[in-house]
Amino acid sequence: MVVAIRFGVYPGLQNELPHLLNSGILIMSKNPFLPTTSMLCRLSDLLWPKRKSHWSILKRITFLLAVVALSIEVTWQLMAEETSAAGGILSQLQNVPAATLSDAVDQVVGRRGFMSYDMRPISLEKRMAGRAKTVLFGPSGETTKEKNLGPAYGVQVIDESGPGDIMVVVTGDLNVTGLGGLMATTAHVRGMSGVVVDGAVRDVDEINALGLSVFSRSISPSTMLGRSTSIARDVPVHCGGVTVSSGDYIVGDRDGVVCIPAGQVDAVLERALEMEAAEKKMVPMIYEIKALQKVVEMFKRI
Repeated sequence: MVVAIRFGVYPGLQNELPHLLNSGILIMSKNPFLPTTSMLCRLSDLLWPKRKSHWSILKRITFLLAVVALSIEVTWQLMAEETSAAGGILSQLQNVPAATLSDAVDQVVGRRGFMSYDMRPISLEKRMAGRAKTVLFGPSGETTKEKNLGPAYGVQVIDESGPGDIMVVVTGDLNVTGLGGLMATTAHVRGMSGVVVDGAVRDVDEINALGLSVFSRSISPSTMLGRSTSIARDVPVHCGGVTVSSGDYIVGDRDGVVCIPAGQVDAVLERALEMEAAEKKMVPMIYEIKALQKVVEMFKRI
């Protein structure tokens, strides 16, 4: 049996590699299919060596546990770096209008990122920016193992979410609510960045009082119980005419909601910032020459 541990730059571990290699415990491999070096620890050779070794079984087990502990620590470091990078992106997206990001997605991704015109803010105190967590509901009459779950997946996602997270709910029916007062209150308490519903919401006054950013395509007093049920979570969903996957970046303001594919967010953000910089130069020139055509020709932007 082989235990593979993926790691990045870890000075403490690298300092021990010559000794570990000489001991025959570790084998270093440059695998062309992996983005980083792989450390392979052959568990069978470790515990039941075919040749005599000065390492006792106890020492070998202890060493293996140490390697596993190091791998866990490195994994946490990598996750922390990824979280930090995502936080930096969100802070920048927070300052870019949805309209500019929509144009950038058109140019960079080559397809629309803006959701339908009827995806409107129910409650919005500032521009909403976060990463999607998707939930799919469907008619409760569907033949599915989860037909009695009701809003369970939506509840689960909210209970597992926090700052920087935006729940994206698709109900499949504009008369069926995907968010009400209790779910919105929990989302607010947990510090979520917002909720987007391709469907209806209810308890609007309560949601407005919370200050939670919420967008939906309709408002209805109906309950989803008996009408809709949880089908799946963290799967690609078709929301407001746009395919959204968990991890994609969502930005919403009074112009509407835009989805940015996670794998292209850096390029989209870079292009959007270029557009914003150009517009800041265009506005003073419009005031100066009191005409638009010449300014548009100069900056190739409208």
